[in-house]
Amino acid sequence: MADGVWNLWFIGLMPAAQGKGQGSALLAHVEALATSSSARLLLIETASGEDFANTRGFYLARGYNQEALIRDYYANGVDKVVFRKAL
Repeated sequence: MADGVWNLWFIGLMPAAQGKGQGSALLAHVEALATSSSARLLLIETASGEDFANTRGFYLARGYNQEALIRDYYANGVDKVVFRKAL
């Protein structure tokens, strides 16, 4: 829908698989696919709230910046948080 922009909606791992580098490898694979397809931006959305604090920290630690916040998107008090990374 936009020139060279990819949107990643969901990735996830079972709790027992977290913290072992698999999420980083999965995200790196998505970034490599996007780059090889001439993508220039990767946008990722997640949710606000304590349940998603680790998720937001994961993206920040991998070079993403919070680009937007849409209040009450998923439910009252649960915002959509959009992260952005130039590829």
